[in-house]
Amino acid sequence: MLARTVEAPYIPEKRVSIYVNRYLHVMPLDTDMHQAFEISMVLSGRIERHCDELVLDCLPGDLSLNPGWEPHGWRVAEPETGELVLHFLPEFLGDAIFDNTSWLSLFAADPRHRPRAVNQEMRAQMLAIGRELASTAPGRTLPFSEAGMALDTLGQEVLGFVRELDPGNVELPPAWEMDVRLGVLKLLLILYKEWDGGGTAAGKASLHPCHLSQIAPALKLTMRGPVPLRRINMAEAAYACSLSVAHFGALFRRVMGLSFGKFEMRNRLANAAHWLLTTDSTVETIAHEAGFVDSSHLSRSFSRYYSKTPARYREEGRRVPQHPPRHIPAKSRGRRPLNPK
Repeated sequence: MLARTVEAPYIPEKRVSIYVNRYLHVMPLDTDMHQAFEISMVLSGRIERHCDELVLDCLPGDLSLNPGWEPHGWRVAEPETGELVLHFLPEFLGDAIFDNTSWLSLFAADPRHRPRAVNQEMRAQMLAIGRELASTAPGRTLPFSEAGMALDTLGQEVLGFVRELDPGNVELPPAWEMDVRLGVLKLLLILYKEWDGGGTAAGKASLHPCHLSQIAPALKLTMRGPVPLRRINMAEAAYACSLSVAHFGALFRRVMGLSFGKFEMRNRLANAAHWLLTTDSTVETIAHEAGFVDSSHLSRSFSRYYSKTPARYREEGRRVPQHPPRHIPAKSRGRRPLNPK
């Protein structure tokens, strides 16, 4: 049986978390899935961002948007890579809009069409804001075990970690929440100005935090939890949301852009993908733990979604990247600071 997954270190009443990570060396692919919305930015070095078959090579200032319902992955491609990660619930940004477009639309777009930096000037602008946000986290090292996360700490450390409304962790200045919110909105506004609308996002421009809150209990049911996982049917999800099956099905498809059945299957496949990368368990064991009938059932479903077999996904994901080092001017060679002033 696989080890039980420790729940992420935030609870619903905490609206934002900030992590400042440093990866000491290159690392293979890892994946994650959680309830919070995520903004992640490379502060130094290089990271590959993965979403389905999309792979983006991200440099300092590049920013990735991940909605709270989407499995995603990353591969650290250079030593001494620094990263800023923000997790927040929709209520943190509330009803913020840009030109009558909800901020949620930037996250709701197809991953291939989400806004991103289009030139070096834009990267530099966002990097300055990212460094400012990183400086709001305490400048001390916290092992992942203290943060309550079940992750292998080899080669990585948390340089700063803060959770809002958690007085047992750090004391935050009165204006901290407002400063972080303004920083996040500035980043999203810079992206929005250069964005073409994302094509598929146009139909989701009316998304509102209240829509997500209506289906939030169903989303929580499908997140990683005790193993083995079990399949969640639509009737159970609708009951958790206090909605009829018909109303829930229509609302879920309108908000998420796909049926609950496909969404639930995708999340179980994402769990299987995570276990393929982080354990040596057989495909048969992982199939059982992820709620599939057997290894053949998992392999068929996995190949349709990831366009490769579980064995090939594990082999390719565990490879350490061999990117040639980028040229660094002689006067700036040496150890690059994570958060230079």
